[in-house]
Amino acid sequence: MTTPTSAAPRRLSGRPRPQVSRRGWALVVSSLLVLSPSMTLGAAAATGSPSDARAAKASAAAPAVSDTVTRVASLESALRTDATNAKAWTDLGRAYVRRAYETSDPTFYGLADRSFAKATVHHGDAVLIALGRSGLSLARHDFVGAYRLADGVLRIQPDNLEGLINRTDANVELGRYDEARTDLEALLDRRPGLAGLARLSYLRQLDGDLAGAVVAMRQAVSAAAGGGVDRAVARTYLGDVLLEKGDLAGAKRAYDLALEDDSALPLALVGRARTLAAAGRRGEAFRVLLDLTGRVPVPGALILLADEQRAAGDTKAAADTDAVVRATEKLFEANGADVDVEMAVFEADRAQGGRAVELARRALRVRQTIFTQDAMAWALLAAGRPAEAVPYAKQAIASRPAVASVHFHAAAVFAAVGSIAAARTEMTAAARNPWFSSSQADRARKLAAQLQVTWPSATASTTTS
Repeated sequence: MTTPTSAAPRRLSGRPRPQVSRRGWALVVSSLLVLSPSMTLGAAAATGSPSDARAAKASAAAPAVSDTVTRVASLESALRTDATNAKAWTDLGRAYVRRAYETSDPTFYGLADRSFAKATVHHGDAVLIALGRSGLSLARHDFVGAYRLADGVLRIQPDNLEGLINRTDANVELGRYDEARTDLEALLDRRPGLAGLARLSYLRQLDGDLAGAVVAMRQAVSAAAGGGVDRAVARTYLGDVLLEKGDLAGAKRAYDLALEDDSALPLALVGRARTLAAAGRRGEAFRVLLDLTGRVPVPGALILLADEQRAAGDTKAAADTDAVVRATEKLFEANGADVDVEMAVFEADRAQGGRAVELARRALRVRQTIFTQDAMAWALLAAGRPAEAVPYAKQAIASRPAVASVHFHAAAVFAAVGSIAAARTEMTAAARNPWFSSSQADRARKLAAQLQVTWPSATASTTTS
């Protein structure tokens, strides 16, 4: 992996570190799915193994998805010949995790789990198996398990880069932001490349440093100069940050470039659909989403499709798509994934307050982040309990994260209890990205008008950054 041509930032944002606990499918779903910079992006490149080096070279000539498919087929063939090959089982498990990362298909989780179990039975390399299982746990949103496995590796091998990546990710998702920063700084000191820069961008965004987040993500794209899936994902996350910045044109360009690297990448396709819908090109957005969801049940794509159907007045189709979202939740759960935070926000968006509160409460038992706090605030408001929602909303916005949905939810909570000045402040912050949610677009416009906050046109174009 190459590093950016410009000097890579070696330290995190200079803003004061938040002192409150503060991601899941929620921000992710706004960008997409169970994959985020704090998932598997760049992890394989950090291992330095010969097989990963070959994959990195191959990605320059062909989409990494094709390379992974070929690798899976080769490993499966080798194991049919020798089912006791522990290294092949380990590599196959890691390849299945990679396929889940590339396709958003949760059925690869169970295949990976089985492969790692076989590798253990046949006395495979314990460190590599633990790292593989840690990556699988991250994909499933089992952040406690991911932390335990990565931390165990780092106790044995303190300089293990993949262990640092996975522990950083787990700590972010558990709300342990200072610990995540410490590991990320170590990672940037040792290898200021794609994996570290993408995570730097995300932490800066959570700290409200959106300009710094854009800079770091642009450097992450430069670090993925070989192309393939990793660069496509990096470009997609750049699009997500630009969208939060209010740069619709820049976001669209980033998503289009990502699709040049990998035309089937679910994250980038959702990004393209979102920008098409934001530009008022709903028919084109529908075609992208219907094609994608016809191939794989990507939650972010299904939710956006339902939102757009409802916005277009087709409530029957929207209700049918909502039912598919709930069925997909069961599919993810059946494959060991935890989607409580994301489904809590989804149910609250649908005014299913009781169910939303139940899901948010379950999520808060496991982790305390800005997104679990936000989910609980939004759920309580949907349940008609705004006074109870206030402390959760305050914790969610304490670090001033550059996430429009969080600020909008807080604005709605504060307005419901009569804290108009606070509501106006949060609504002003949310107005930077008026495309954060199709399902809440009308509500956001009405609340902005009520609070006398200028709300951009839903189909406005913006200056490219």
